[in-house]
This record gives sequence, structure tokens and C-alpha cells, in this order.
Amino acid sequence: MTDNLRLKFENNWQQNHSQFGQNTWEQEADFCYFIESPLPLETAQKLCDQANQFKENFKVEGGTWLSPENMHLTLTLPGRLGTHFQKNDLAFMKKTLADITAQTPAFELTLQNFNVFPTTLWAEVYDQSGRLQQLHETLCNEIPFSQHPEFRYANFLPHISVAYGAQTASPLAQTAERTFEPLTFTLDTLCLGRAKWQGNELTKVKSAEYMLKQS
Repeated sequence: MTDNLRLKFENNWQQNHSQFGQNTWEQEADFCYFIESPLPLETAQKLCDQANQFKENFKVEGGTWLSPENMHLTLTLPGRLGTHFQKNDLAFMKKTLADITAQTPAFELTLQNFNVFPTTLWAEVYDQSGRLQQLHETLCNEIPFSQHPEFRYANFLPHISVAYGAQTASPLAQTAERTFEPLTFTLDTLCLGRAKWQGNELTKVKSAEYMLKQS
């Protein structure tokens, strides 16, 4: 599982490294619903420190940088109310999440290496046991709504976003140093909620929170 994930991360880097910091981040106006796991605050602060070092090393400027309190791992994006699902589907999603989390033990994950999409800097999430991929696929099977179905199942790329819309004077090189000391954390919580960006302000409303089964 780790080797396959490492290959997917490497392929993404090869595809996107030269585009990062060269594009404009286009925000979407409406609330988008998410199912995510918040990154533990201590781990998030350490990741922020690593991100600041990356920012300094590669002279990354501007953009919106997430605070430790807002760092999270997205499991799936059900999308927008009225577009991807209807109001009565919210109760269904809450019950489904309660059922899934009651049967899913908490598990460990590891952060290591920065990676990019054209407008996003993020940290790679390694899933040694394969349980993150399994949880993602269970959520996709049980909650079919999706804003981006093309990024589900085999195309799921687990990551923690660090910054959006940052700019670089020149493209990142393929050989850019992007490693950092591994950070291990426990995924033990899932949240259902909605969020939207307005300029540099993130508005986030949590609808429900669920603890995974304690082993």
C-alpha cells in the first residue's frame, strides 16, 4: 500500500511541480460540505513550522496559509446542498457516519514530504496499514454524493493542505528539496460540515462530529 501511494505522490509531483505558484487561485462562492478529520493541534503546529521553512527556502509569497486549527485531512467531499444532494440527505449522512465510525477503530498515519497542485501546497499522508484507503472507500460506497467523483477510490490522494494561491517567482524544480522529518498522528475523529472562502477568510460550520472506535 505504501509503495503504491508513494508512486501516486511522485507522479503528482512530476505533473504539477512546475505549475505551482504560477496560477491564480479561483475561490468558489457557495458552501461546500466535507467529511474530514482534524489534524491534532500539536502535529499541525509542527507542520506549520515545516511549511514556513519551505516558504523561506523557495521564496513563496502571498496566498492564504492555513492556521494549525484549520488543518485537516479530507476523506470525501459530498459537495453542495441543492446541487449534489438535497436537504433530507443530511440526516442520512449523519446516521451513516455514526454507523461507520462506531465500527472503525482509530489508526495511525504519517506526514512526510511536501507536494503541490497548481494552486495548493500540501503534505503527503502515508497510510502504512491501508486503513485510510479502506475508510475512504467505505464512505464513498455508503455516501454516494460527490463534488469531485474523479478524485475518489483509486484516485484518492490523501493530503493535508497547507496553503492556497501562493506565488513563486520561478517554477519549482523537479529536484526541489521537499522532505521533512516524519510526523505521526492518530486519526480518531470524523467531522461533517460545510466551508467556504471569502478572500483570506475561511468560514467553517461543523454539523456533527464522531469519534472512531477506541481499540
